[in-house]
Amino acid sequence: MSELAKKTQKIASALYLITSFFDDKEPLKWRIRTLSTSLISEEIKDKSSISKEILSLFSMAKTAGLVSETNYNILIEELTKFAQEVEKP
Repeated sequence: MSELAKKTQKIASALYLITSFFDDKEPLKWRIRTLSTSLISEEIKDKSSISKEILSLFSMAKTAGLVSETNYNILIEELTKFAQEVEKP
């Protein structure tokens, strides 16, 4: 398994773990989870746009008080690095 595939799985797992604390009626929970599974299954060219959407949604979740500052900072840092990595030629 490539390093990129391992990183993708770790990020998707972290997203699932963090969103498990969201209420089941919270639409952000399901959208973020859908995108995290898409990260694993989509082609590399799509991973960048998916990552950027997750970044935006996580920013909303933090503003709404659904995500702690610590979890937000860690995930945003990793997602940003990931998005930059998949954008490399």
